[in-house]
Amino acid sequence: MIPPEPRLTAALGDRYRRGVQVLGLPPDQLMAYVDGVERPASRATAAQAVDEMAARGQFPLVILARLYAVLGERERALSLLERAVEQRAPFTTYIGRWVDLHSLADEPRFRAVLRRVGLPNPGPAARGP
Repeated sequence: MIPPEPRLTAALGDRYRRGVQVLGLPPDQLMAYVDGVERPASRATAAQAVDEMAARGQFPLVILARLYAVLGERERALSLLERAVEQRAPFTTYIGRWVDLHSLADEPRFRAVLRRVGLPNPGPAARGP
């Protein structure tokens, strides 16, 4: 293994700390989410971290839905998207553009959300492999 370059490591550490400050998240919560994205065995812990973010109410519903969708938590993501549309929450007009929500394209509930917002369903090419 190649040892990390100290300058690069320091710069990455500084950016991580700044990101944590901007987001207002405890560092362990952010790392739990990242770990859950990278390792399926940690997804339950990552979903719990998103639950805690949702409980604090500091993120828009659509953003939380994206976080859940990336973890494969389809039911939670769909429920939040439906609530977002009902509440006319911020970012609902972007739902069809975010690739991390395209994994929901085969869900009738997702297609209904898109119709309510007036957006087309992402095509097969947009969904990826």
